[in-house]
Amino acid sequence: MSIKDEFQKYDALGLAALVKNGDVSASELMEVVIGRIEKVNPELNFVAVDCSELGRELAKGDIPDGPFHGVPYFLKDLFTDWKGVQCKNGTMMYKDYVSEHDGITVERAKAGGFILASKTTVPEMGWAAAGENLVTGNTLSPWDVTRTPGGSSSGSAAAVAARVIPIANGSDGGGSIRLPAAMSGLVGLKPSRGRIPWGPPICDFGYGFGTEGCVSLTVRDTAAYLDVVGGSVPGDPYAYPSPETPFLGDSMRDPGKLRIGFTTVSPSGCDVWDDAVTAVQKTVKLCEDLGHHVEEMSYDYDFEAFQNHITRMLGATYSLAFDNTAELFGREPSGDDFMNFMYASSKAGKNLTGADHARDVEALRVFAREIAAQTVRYDVVITPTMAIKAPKIGWCNMTDTPYDEYNRTVLGDVCPFTIPHNCSGLPAISLPLGFSETDGLPVGVQFAAAHGRDGLLLRLATQIESAAPWIDRLPPIHA
Repeated sequence: MSIKDEFQKYDALGLAALVKNGDVSASELMEVVIGRIEKVNPELNFVAVDCSELGRELAKGDIPDGPFHGVPYFLKDLFTDWKGVQCKNGTMMYKDYVSEHDGITVERAKAGGFILASKTTVPEMGWAAAGENLVTGNTLSPWDVTRTPGGSSSGSAAAVAARVIPIANGSDGGGSIRLPAAMSGLVGLKPSRGRIPWGPPICDFGYGFGTEGCVSLTVRDTAAYLDVVGGSVPGDPYAYPSPETPFLGDSMRDPGKLRIGFTTVSPSGCDVWDDAVTAVQKTVKLCEDLGHHVEEMSYDYDFEAFQNHITRMLGATYSLAFDNTAELFGREPSGDDFMNFMYASSKAGKNLTGADHARDVEALRVFAREIAAQTVRYDVVITPTMAIKAPKIGWCNMTDTPYDEYNRTVLGDVCPFTIPHNCSGLPAISLPLGFSETDGLPVGVQFAAAHGRDGLLLRLATQIESAAPWIDRLPPIHA
């Protein structure tokens, strides 16, 4: 067989099966992926750190016999440490930093059989829904190069959407897996809080708002990835036991008849893109046809107060990140080291008192209970993933947009459906179930469930994927 010609037919588990069966070698797969990077990256700019030579070396060595045995791997370049490889975090300050150890996710990815081929681009320090930074520049969408592929898992989403690779690492602190999955036509799961550990050196991001995960072409790849990287470690601030049945096997089971709620009303009160509303309506009809009970619901909480507490909490979080950066490099970060928004965010965090910060954290925990309580009245709740279409490059950017306006726009217009579940800790998955004929863009639909019910979401997602497959829909720019 010619894997170069047939690569696009396979998801990551399919590629691993080829290697395990001896149909292709890990080195052959790596060469194909390197060729696909070279073909598409000049147009899309998704590579943050080129790891091609390291990948070639690793592919010739002993590879653990995990579920992804011999599959090339793209790692999001945001506080993800692979020993001996740069970790730029999308910042000028870190652009020459080289990781001195493996992070927990990397250790587990290696054990799962992955081989590093590239680290992928991110917005500066991860706080943006677009792939923009001063180190690597803008990452572009393969669906429309005038638009962003989303963020903060920007390069990962662009590469998977362009079929350079079938799966890539991501992380999600406000929608950073689900938003790019929606904008790029991919599967994107934010797992339950505590499913996947952070670190080292980070043990927690934003009081449980952040988690790692992946973007992928298929639900089964996402399920298998959760099996590989999931499971708490001693001392985790949030710990959730691994399921008795692996997620991959469990995802193949029938979900049963579910009670599903849906809404297309943004909790922030912003207008919702017509194509996103249509995608939800079609998904509701599909779920009814599959035998589920579906009814309309709504969320009711003070989004403006919620947004303000998030803004201050994240300011304090980035202030800490700046302190850690100063300690690491032996000097205080300046305005020349970071984009205007990130520098302003850290300064705003410095101005908070301890009582201010404690009040924000406690308020967000109260909001978490409200959001979760309104969600778990149903087995699953369906919403749009995004309220708007994929933004144009430079829209609401981190250099020119004033600090307060940037926060209001990102939280209220871009991620009003996603960030509530970072606060609640509930699992949520975006599936590519819509397409805008007018704009030529994919549209994501989000499904959320009770804490720990990641398996239920994956079972429903598998059922929907079988009924309404998406893998053959290609963007204009692809490998």
